[in-house]
Amino acid sequence: MDHFANMYAQNAQGIADQLRQTINTTTKSKTVAGVNSSEVSQVYLGNLDPVIIQHTAASGANEVIRIGDFGGVVARANSVVNTKEFSDSGNQWTAQQLAYIAEKGLLIAQINYVVSNNDQFAQPFRYLTTDASGASGGRDIKGRFAESQRSTDQNLLVKTLDLSVDGKQLLLNPWNALFITVKASRSVTITLSFGGSVQ
Repeated sequence: MDHFANMYAQNAQGIADQLRQTINTTTKSKTVAGVNSSEVSQVYLGNLDPVIIQHTAASGANEVIRIGDFGGVVARANSVVNTKEFSDSGNQWTAQQLAYIAEKGLLIAQINYVVSNNDQFAQPFRYLTTDASGASGGRDIKGRFAESQRSTDQNLLVKTLDLSVDGKQLLLNPWNALFITVKASRSVTITLSFGGSVQ
């Protein structure tokens, strides 16, 4: 009996080793006198460079863009319909490609949000979630951008949300995604800085 127990334990350990995920993290950023800065690390293929997303909504109606949600399960569980691809030609990735990159897991450490008109900041910027039961959940985090304004801000069209504190970062994976409503005729540029990824 001990022989079979040992074989089972060895097989279980081998499977666990195969499924173990590697976490890549960037250097930590720090805020001094209201200015966020990060150390520059040596370049290697595991670095998590920021991703810039640009979108201009058509003039007829508001549009919702998604960041993550490769399989569409988060949108379905939260009744988000008719999401749009990022419109501007300067995007590094399509919405589908970026969702694929985030499928195993990405931690967002910072969001820089630039708009063409500051009335865009009133539009929903939702972090939504679900689980295997199809439950809906999440919240609108647009108010976090208002809180992030510094006394030294001079450009009213830019907000930066610092999530770099451990435990406060947003997770993009098959169960969690961002959905941003872009007001008709407005343009947004969203820069995501990542704190870690699963590979």
